[in-house]
Amino acid sequence: MRRARALVPVLVPLFVGSFRRADDLALAMEARCFVPGVRRSRLHPLRARWPDGVLLVVVAAGIARAHGGGIEVETDVGRGSTLRLFVPVFEDRTPSAN
Repeated sequence: MRRARALVPVLVPLFVGSFRRADDLALAMEARCFVPGVRRSRLHPLRARWPDGVLLVVVAAGIARAHGGGIEVETDVGRGSTLRLFVPVFEDRTPSAN
């Protein structure tokens, strides 16, 4: 009987902490619309392909040209291509607080 009473101060906080953690987990699952028994969907990784790269280069070149810049392309056979995007730097023309 003394052994059982000696375990009470250890077991009560252990169970209280476990129930608190279970309640937090249940709240988080409910917030994410988890429904038991319903199969979860899986995310598919986004993979960029060459048309995506071409579109990115065309958009970047258009933005650079609209601001007075440009794009430079260098290609080495067997080594790949290098793209350099040039955008002009403008000075800050906002009036100073002085």
